[in-house]
Amino acid sequence: MFERFKEILSYYVEGYEITPDSDFMADLKMLSLEIVDFIIDIEKEYGVRIPEKKLAKVKTVQQMIDLVESLKK
Repeated sequence: MFERFKEILSYYVEGYEITPDSDFMADLKMLSLEIVDFIIDIEKEYGVRIPEKKLAKVKTVQQMIDLVESLKK
């Protein structure tokens, strides 16, 4: 799943290494609107709806992967 996340993220960030521990804002320098667009892409890709309350705790790529995996069950 990480590789697909990385592929989708590459549309939003350039010049930054994307790792599971990458923080969307601090490491990848994503703006809030870019993160929203990324989340929409992820929801479409995996057929899930990510609740806003759960998103508040998500800071890293791996945390987002974990959240999506938990919603797919």
